[in-house]
Amino acid sequence: MGTGIKRRRLGRNRTSRYLSPRQKKHQNLGRVIFIIAAAVTLVAASFITTAAYAKHSKEREAEALRLREIEAASEEERSSIAASLAEAEAILRQAQEKKEARKLLIDKVHAVDPNVEFPVFPGSPTLSSTGDAVLDEAYRLAAGYDYEAALSIIRNVTGYVNKPGYVKAEDAFIAAKSAARQWKTNNNITHVFFHSLIVDPSRTFDYEITSHKITDYNKAMTTVSEFVRMMEEMYRKGYVLVDLYDVAKMEVTSDGTEKMTYQKIFLPEGKIPFVLSIDDTNYYEYMTGHGFATKLVLEEDGTVTDEYVLSDGTTVRGPFDVIPILEEFIKYH
Repeated sequence: MGTGIKRRRLGRNRTSRYLSPRQKKHQNLGRVIFIIAAAVTLVAASFITTAAYAKHSKEREAEALRLREIEAASEEERSSIAASLAEAEAILRQAQEKKEARKLLIDKVHAVDPNVEFPVFPGSPTLSSTGDAVLDEAYRLAAGYDYEAALSIIRNVTGYVNKPGYVKAEDAFIAAKSAARQWKTNNNITHVFFHSLIVDPSRTFDYEITSHKITDYNKAMTTVSEFVRMMEEMYRKGYVLVDLYDVAKMEVTSDGTEKMTYQKIFLPEGKIPFVLSIDDTNYYEYMTGHGFATKLVLEEDGTVTDEYVLSDGTTVRGPFDVIPILEEFIKYH
């Protein structure tokens, strides 16, 4: 057995020893190619492994960043919701306070002069609070057909496209704006005017006090309750209050001169523009004690109201004439 093994070993050595130079060259070339292929394979494997690790690391970083963004967004959303709730609570609280203050005022006034009239609007307000002050303002503007301003408020909110309520409002305003029609006859706009309103008819038409003025008052004046009913009737029939400068205003022409130019009024189908004026916003001495407001005053919050003197000489503030009552009517509708 030992001899056979030795022979085989010698045979292998002899085979290698007796290779021709060309055969040895091919053999060495094969070894070199193998080594190079192995090295390339190792480098490629290393590169693939490194790339895969880098990709995985980037994916992990991206996922971590996304999670942080979600957490931040959730925190921002929670803060937004909390702020909206706080605003809604403040709005409700203010509304309740105003309601209570109005009741106290009415009780105080009627304890002295039971015939004094206060504006009472039938039904429910046209708009109700959404709990979001921005949305409430946008819907208020849209209810007055100022769709551009309503859209501007919505679109000025960062990230509004991710808020379903804002997107829904935006779609509604765009649709309403598209459906609006231009009023074609600016030279035929309805104009309604009022004098100072009668607050207490029992004093205005008291023969002992106003005998020389009763006919004039009856012919030219309107009571608070009559004014409210007229506004409600016009609102029901589709009349829309517009600014005088919505109808026409001075514009500079190409030659530098100024010209009064009709403006474009866009309203929903069936709506009718009208202008309201007061003839005149003044409180004459001859009307003192005749059941009219005595003057306009500015409240601390910037709203305009009236002063009225009760029969016992007490001065109170409230909506006793056209301007503050009209403002309340607009807010209601």
